[in-house]
Amino acid sequence: MACARSSSTSISSRTRGPSSSFPAPTRRRAAPACPVPSAGATASPFAGDPRSVLERALAAATAAGFDYRVALEVEFYLLRQDAAGPLPPDAGGYFGVGEDLIAGTRDEILATLHEMGIEVGGAHHETGPGQEELDLWPAGALRMADQVLTVRQVVRAVAQRRGLRATFMPKPLSDAPGSGMHVFQRLARLGDGADALRDERDDLSASAATRSPDSSRTRAAPARSSARPSTPTSASPPATAPRHATWARVSQASLIRVPASASSEEAALELELRSPDAMANPYLALAVTLACALDGIRQGEEPPDPRWTRRSSATTTRSWGGLGVPPLPVTLGDALAALTEDDIVRAAIGDYVCDQLLLVKRAEGPTTDATSVPGSTRGTASGEPRSVLERALAAETAAGYDYRVALEVVFYRLRQDAAGPRPPDAGGYFDVGEDLIAGTRDVILATLHEMGIGVGGAHHETGPGQEELDLWPAGALRMADQVMTVRQVVRSVAGRRGLRATFMPKPLSDAPGSGMHVFQRLARLGDGADALRDERDDLSSVGRHAIAGQLTHASAMCAVVCPTVNSYKRLAAGHRAPRHATWARVSQASLIRVPSSASSAEAALELELRSPDACANPYLALAVTLACALDGIRQGEEPPDPLDETLIRYDDAELGRLGVPPLPATLGDALAALTEDDIVRAAIGDYVCDQLLLVKRAEWDDYRRYVSPWEHARYGD
Repeated sequence: MACARSSSTSISSRTRGPSSSFPAPTRRRAAPACPVPSAGATASPFAGDPRSVLERALAAATAAGFDYRVALEVEFYLLRQDAAGPLPPDAGGYFGVGEDLIAGTRDEILATLHEMGIEVGGAHHETGPGQEELDLWPAGALRMADQVLTVRQVVRAVAQRRGLRATFMPKPLSDAPGSGMHVFQRLARLGDGADALRDERDDLSASAATRSPDSSRTRAAPARSSARPSTPTSASPPATAPRHATWARVSQASLIRVPASASSEEAALELELRSPDAMANPYLALAVTLACALDGIRQGEEPPDPRWTRRSSATTTRSWGGLGVPPLPVTLGDALAALTEDDIVRAAIGDYVCDQLLLVKRAEGPTTDATSVPGSTRGTASGEPRSVLERALAAETAAGYDYRVALEVVFYRLRQDAAGPRPPDAGGYFDVGEDLIAGTRDVILATLHEMGIGVGGAHHETGPGQEELDLWPAGALRMADQVMTVRQVVRSVAGRRGLRATFMPKPLSDAPGSGMHVFQRLARLGDGADALRDERDDLSSVGRHAIAGQLTHASAMCAVVCPTVNSYKRLAAGHRAPRHATWARVSQASLIRVPSSASSAEAALELELRSPDACANPYLALAVTLACALDGIRQGEEPPDPLDETLIRYDDAELGRLGVPPLPATLGDALAALTEDDIVRAAIGDYVCDQLLLVKRAEWDDYRRYVSPWEHARYGD
């Protein structure tokens, strides 16, 4: 989609910046960023699901008689990387046009988001060199949180295509301003839709005034604050990130601001919360923001006089303290300490999420400020999945190999009604499908093409409403990045067309499951020769060793590549999903297959791993897949003979007599295997492994306790 060059885009009735020529987006609905629960579902949401946390907060707002909507200003940097570290690609300032590279990147981001139905009211160069801002139109809080996840993926993918690195890191450069994610909050009364924040004099209402960060709000502000200002220097403008729990009508250094646009009778009055940054989980961030506001309204609290915040942002902490103005936390440790003492914020996110957040963030400890910027000499947090894959790829490079993968990603598009999810067609393998299905596929392909994601094929799969996307071979890190974007694009495009896209491995009892088959290539560094193929164009010893390594660790790998309770329903159902740790040259029911295309001397030989599904974290999945292959190569393991016969000819007892080990039958079995496997544990690291076991054991326990409709139908009478 073509897009006019612009330094900013119009914001219509919002008045936070000058307008320019980018067309206002059509108001199309984007899909949720995670599967929508079935209409008839009776199970409680998983306590650790951030989206359900925000849903609970919104239910509380509805019960209180309010409709909560937000707009966002999302700031980020576009950087170049060289041996000296990250560098801005321009020296532009506030509303500067920037270099052609920056302006072109901005235009492509806007065009892609517009095509995906995400409404951007403005975009422009921010104060820092290489710094950009996107202004997202007001929307319901749940939809806005969904959109933020997509926006982050789009920005990163487009920047990467243009040789840039996009970062939402709050303070990526020492001598430049930080990046925030300002939340413009609107509150309307249910029933008449009147602006609950504005009184009859077109001023701030009593409900709005109680939303100040002070009084009991000063308890909650530290817990939800994440932006940290830099000290102003001669090379940078004064900091406008909040340092104290204040509110104002003008000052941008306050925690909460009532923007000047609120003086317009046509515009809804907004309360701008200026502490968040875009590294926050948007569901949790909006949930606690809303919960603290509702608590202030419920308690009838009054804020202090806003005149305090007319002082310069350079006012010293001592001066503010003399006025009784509480500071925001100066470290993550301070914020975590405040969270442990704040019952409102804890209740907003729930004990389970709160405990997990405290566990993870306390573990970051002194590495809180460490970055993953290429070239940085500081470490990365041990719980960051992308760094897990980077470590695996470093081990592969040290072993003298280049690891590349292609993926077949399978998913369903479903309609939702009172009876539950149902397919929108009765199509089968390679059927054209209904116009709705084919049209959805076309838009998905066009959007991914525009984003630079190479799709080699797309077609209707065996199940009704089931689709497959075949992603072109790429480096493992780039492929994992692409998977995150593909999932968002598929869900968003399907949602715009009234469908629900799900990557759930077995969404329908009477239809085939959905996998994410990984086609692995291994080349020797130096000459680039295919390490999996020998001089006779057959499977090399390296290829056999790699297969043996993955077969040996197959059960423990399942805990990572098949990470849900539902994953094992796909495996148990068969239908070309593996049930045993076998390999073959033909059989599609095997765990590992050497596809027939490998017989072509022109094509790279590939090892197809068929157990993973698209609910897996792609960074962790590819990391363990590679690590197990390298372990087999390092140990010189030999695989058993290939079992090319169709495996459905054998029952489990016969396969057992042949010495063929089964894959785990349940998530619980896979977790038990993971605890015993040193190679898979080392691949993801002790910290990630312990966290995965903690979360997944809780999920497995929840599932085991849940009484399903099937049990009532079978045993209820």
